[in-house]
Amino acid sequence: MSYDDDVNIPKEKDEDGKLENVMQLFPVHNFAINQRIMPKCMISAILEPNGQERLVMVSASNKVLVKDTEISLHIPDKIRCIDAAPLGTKYDLIIIGTESQVIVFDVYQNTTVFQRDIPDGVNCFAIGILADFKTSLVICGGNCAIWGFDPTGKDVYWTVTGDVVNAMCLCDYDNDGELELIVGSPDFEIRIFKRDLMRTELTETDAVIGLAAVTNNCFAYALSNGTIGVYKGEERLWRIKSKNIATSMLRFPSDNLMTAIWNTGKIDIRQVTTGEVATKDQPQTSLNIVGACLASLTDPNQKAIVIVTGEGKVTGYELRESKELVDRTPEIIREFGQKKHNLMMELSNFEQEDQMTEAEKGKEQRIPINTVVNSLYYVNKDERTLNLVLEASNEVCIRAVVIFAEGMFEGESHIWIPTKIEGNGDKVTIPLIPEKDVQNDLHIKALLGQIDSAKLHVFEMSRLIPQFARFAFMSNTEDWEKPKPYVEFALKQRNQRVSFRGN
Repeated sequence: MSYDDDVNIPKEKDEDGKLENVMQLFPVHNFAINQRIMPKCMISAILEPNGQERLVMVSASNKVLVKDTEISLHIPDKIRCIDAAPLGTKYDLIIIGTESQVIVFDVYQNTTVFQRDIPDGVNCFAIGILADFKTSLVICGGNCAIWGFDPTGKDVYWTVTGDVVNAMCLCDYDNDGELELIVGSPDFEIRIFKRDLMRTELTETDAVIGLAAVTNNCFAYALSNGTIGVYKGEERLWRIKSKNIATSMLRFPSDNLMTAIWNTGKIDIRQVTTGEVATKDQPQTSLNIVGACLASLTDPNQKAIVIVTGEGKVTGYELRESKELVDRTPEIIREFGQKKHNLMMELSNFEQEDQMTEAEKGKEQRIPINTVVNSLYYVNKDERTLNLVLEASNEVCIRAVVIFAEGMFEGESHIWIPTKIEGNGDKVTIPLIPEKDVQNDLHIKALLGQIDSAKLHVFEMSRLIPQFARFAFMSNTEDWEKPKPYVEFALKQRNQRVSFRGN
């Protein structure tokens, strides 16, 4: 499917800069399929020459449904995903991934173009001209392996990856004029393949569940913890985290903007380079969104964002210019009011400081002005933990520590409060247990103050955990048990038919 040319979202302001004419999402379709729809099983396609674009979905009864037609395909194997693309034709062919095979079906000719067995099944598709291939490939992501078939069904591409393939997309990652294959997996890794060779790995903080090319050399990703973001090459341009899960990410309405559809029905249109929200739509009630796509269901020249719920309710949104000027005055007043409040609070603190006597300052038990907090890591071999040590100068007590880190703690934050203060309390040790050997950033807030002080001083710092920080060298003199290598597997043959060979 081709994308529209670059579309700028205009904003018209009056002379005072208070009124804006902005683009907004307007609902244009609202109907029901009366069937439960499977996740990742909803697309739009033109299924006949000069035909109208139609929605294609998979019902909970494992049938492929084509909207506004009597067409329905029953597949014996459980369907996991579907896609559509013109493979040597002037219209789209339906591509179906099941638990054991890939099927390419021509609805117009009512025939199966090809059908190939895939061990462990197909989880997702990427369709396009990969690297230096001359024709589009149907690339199938399975269990640790990736297959590619040409329009005739010939097996022309195969490679392996480190884990199950959850998501794939094609993107000119290195801006060399050829498309690379981007692969996302549950092991937190995004892998980039140049033809059949892995070029690089990008480590994230949770399982990768979605990938989409949003510009010629930028791709968006979605994680199972609600994070979405954009990479340009190996540089992550931005990321945000939500309590909801991103269902789909679309290259719409332009190369400067991308659209994210969340499982609750919320739609965000964001700047690709910064993540700033250009416009959004939030439904009144939470929806169970299982799929989204771009489709021209009524006007061939106008794309709409079409979303479908698990219950089969379909809603379409078009991006249009608002008919009324939006008054931004209350928003501007609110922003400046908040800035004024913050400045007045700071000014009040300075005034109180000037008015206090030395005796009053002594009662507050303030910490010395040159106090600093130092940090270091070390591996506790007995407890098998990575310990973070914080030490305050001038013997100032560390009353509490708050740590923020993605993918390390439940809720991505950890609060440490000592149950018993030993000595001056100026040194604390906090055990960390990273689940994976990946580089991570710790954002630390240490709260310092005298033991009986009611006011605490906040020291903020950022510390990087190296990739293999929890590894430590073991000397020969240390008492440790050497691992014993062995292999364990289920034997389904008689002992007489098995021979062992090893060193």
